Amino acid sequence: MRRTRDALQRHYDALFPRWQTIDDLEALLLERASISNEQLKALAAAHAPPQAWYDEPDTAAKE
Repeated sequence: MRRTRDALQRHYDALFPRWQTIDDLEALLLERASISNEQLKALAAAHAPPQAWYDEPDTAAKE
């Protein structure tokens, strides 16, 4: 029970002093959910788009 209380207290201490408005909450969530540019580049390098995406006709040019 004490470990759970301590974990909850740490969570509270990390979240609530910084959360005053909905914009604060959005910023906090983005901090936790976002990954760095370096991580994005590594993912892009490891998982290239399929060739079929490049082979599709360019429909935007027709509009």
